[in-house]
Amino acid sequence: MGWWIAGVVLGLYIVECTIWPYRRCGVCKGEGRLMSPMTSGWRTCSCGGDGQAIRWGRRVWEVLRRAGQ
Repeated sequence: MGWWIAGVVLGLYIVECTIWPYRRCGVCKGEGRLMSPMTSGWRTCSCGGDGQAIRWGRRVWEVLRRAGQ
């Protein structure tokens, strides 16, 4: 009985990864920059400074898509 709930949740996540492939970066919290620990300066986050990171579901989809070509 619980399998259909898991299927619905998985389906909704797939739709979310299709519509919104990026999420807020967890390191910089979406700001795109981090405060330097030694000075009062800022540095660019590892997300490239845009504050976005690709969702893991979308990353898996891209890997599978490339492997099937």
